[in-house]
Amino acid sequence: MHRAGARIPLLLSACLLAACASGVTANAVQPGPGAKVVRAGRRASLPRTLSMRCPARAPQATSLQVVGPPMAPPGAVRLRLCRYTGRNAPRPLRLTRSRLIRNASLIDRLTHELNTLPQVRGIYNCPSDDGSEIALRFGYRARTPRQVVVGLTGCHFISSLWTSRSGPSPESARLVEQLTALTRG
Repeated sequence: MHRAGARIPLLLSACLLAACASGVTANAVQPGPGAKVVRAGRRASLPRTLSMRCPARAPQATSLQVVGPPMAPPGAVRLRLCRYTGRNAPRPLRLTRSRLIRNASLIDRLTHELNTLPQVRGIYNCPSDDGSEIALRFGYRARTPRQVVVGLTGCHFISSLWTSRSGPSPESARLVEQLTALTRG
């Protein structure tokens, strides 16, 4: 057998093994456009550092884990709000406004509201989700900073590396209103 021909079964086996390990099968049902899948998953690796500066482009929500630690542990001493445009903007997913908050009572209130949001499960179709979001970057004295991403449109999904909360709910809509008001220019 030709050497390249011998590699194909080996490569195919490796791909099949990787797909099985990730839970993907050939018959997996893929949600339609605009659908967001929320399911329990493995804990994401912890970032070594998280700058309190806002990146120029919108961060991606990374967690599909629903049960886990709080969105943001209490005790943050500063909070950076980074607001990003949606996919339909002339400059999509770009930073439009940044605000640093050092007011301890405001930070504590927002932290409490995030941590008491209802947990979400299931598959959602959010056609009005344009990708606009606010990233909340919590800074602590003796702890790794934590980032939480809040979707401003559609189902208002809220997620961090550790857990996902909320979806279409009055609590998430109120939180989105507050964060939008804090980042108005």
